[in-house]
Amino acid sequence: MALLLALLALAPPAISAASAEYASLRLPSFSISELQAPNDATLKSIGEASARLGMFAVTGFSDEAVAHSALSSFVSCAARGEVSLRQVEMEDGATRSTLATSTAASVPQPLPADAVRACPVFAVAANSLRAAVAATGAAYAAVLDRLLYGDDACDGGAVGGDGAVQQQPRCYSAAVRAAESLEHFHVFSPAPSKARGGSGGSTVEHTLGLHSDIGMFLVMTPAELFNTAAPTSPSSLDGRPPRRAGDLVAQLPDGRLVRPLLPEGGAVLLVMNGEGLTRWMRPAATRHVPYSPMHEVLSTDMGGGVRAWFGRMFMPPPSARLQQLPSSTTTVLTAPGGDGGGAAGDGAAGPAAAGRVAAEAGATATTRRSAMTFAEYRALTYQLFHEGRGAAAPALGCSPSRRVLVDEGSCGADQVFCWHSCMNLTEDLHCNRSEMLCRDPYTQKQWPQDFPPLVASSTRPGHCKNCTLACPASPPPSTAPATQPPSPSPPAPRARPSPRKRPSPRPRPSPPSRRPSPA
Repeated sequence: MALLLALLALAPPAISAASAEYASLRLPSFSISELQAPNDATLKSIGEASARLGMFAVTGFSDEAVAHSALSSFVSCAARGEVSLRQVEMEDGATRSTLATSTAASVPQPLPADAVRACPVFAVAANSLRAAVAATGAAYAAVLDRLLYGDDACDGGAVGGDGAVQQQPRCYSAAVRAAESLEHFHVFSPAPSKARGGSGGSTVEHTLGLHSDIGMFLVMTPAELFNTAAPTSPSSLDGRPPRRAGDLVAQLPDGRLVRPLLPEGGAVLLVMNGEGLTRWMRPAATRHVPYSPMHEVLSTDMGGGVRAWFGRMFMPPPSARLQQLPSSTTTVLTAPGGDGGGAAGDGAAGPAAAGRVAAEAGATATTRRSAMTFAEYRALTYQLFHEGRGAAAPALGCSPSRRVLVDEGSCGADQVFCWHSCMNLTEDLHCNRSEMLCRDPYTQKQWPQDFPPLVASSTRPGHCKNCTLACPASPPPSTAPATQPPSPSPPAPRARPSPRKRPSPRPRPSPPSRRPSPA
């Protein structure tokens, strides 16, 4: 089927006044079957969308309600308070409640046990949506292989590297199969003033500011709005047509900010390129250069309800090596104890900035062409975070002019990074920020040290779905009675004899004669 390039048009009435300021962009759309087996014309159209826009829509799923069913049942479950969700306050005062899971080395990790137990309808719908997203990601990876490396992209196994370990993946399909992906169900509640219909409170016009993602690409649902004032059973929500939020804004290569429009009716997913698509994979053998758009989420008038969204970020594999940035002078960071480094910047940053970041990271600046692996990059950012220097992390492996999410360096001054989230400091945390722990309140395990990697050869810690910020426990008071005066009860002195009584045969020597005694 012939597909037109994206068309710019005047924006229709939008959800908020802020979104009305942007022109709308009708995205190219491809069915999942076309993405899985593209002919030459479709392959060319997907390539144009990837290079000129960095995003496109996917339709034609067997279950036309696969996305809406999962989001509506998630909202129902969250509204009933039957599942533990991690909460973060967003830039405009909205609250984001998150249920997180992952896929490691092509194996979907289970949903949290409380969600499966308390919300079986959501669990079934979520697994169907995750399967559709996985099929979309695998199909796009195969398309990228043909666009960047040709028809024989995956022949011959890994390339480069240093011997039998830490070799660069040859193709995107292999990278997707070997890597870990982060998956998040989000439900956003408006700031209290907006929930009451007021106009006070935060003047920020976005929930999430302009940023780029560290992953290779993101596959997501369109955000939907739900009226939680109505009955919250899954059946009552599923019977209603999806109501799109329309609050996503993306930046085109020429700098224009536009609001992407997706096909109406039926299930649809959005594919968006991330910085990791080219930053961590081997250079293209063709002239195709994918574009990675920066994007933001505008502050949405939720009409007294909530906003729901699901996305999966396809991360680079642990063995992927940082590729050189286009610059006349390339500076590489070498991690302590390793043979690689993260590019400190491009021509805009320069060697001076590279040296500064290297010093902050405890790394060394060098001009060697060997670069750190993605596993080493993650380990170094964790190290920076735990040493209180997370601000140096964004320059390691990412353009310093772009803000990258899912990274310690993205956290603000009043936030602490805890299991892939920037968690706000709350009034009940009375310890210093440097003392705070990322801990599972049920098992008391601390992240990341008590969570081994899910992927072989990775140094990236495993997942702690219940982790939250906590202060170290106070010392137990069991030793306090030893310093108190003896109990007047006769058995007490015999049960706890004082060491100072042993050298003297007398029951209670006078203080003057006892002090000079060489006990």
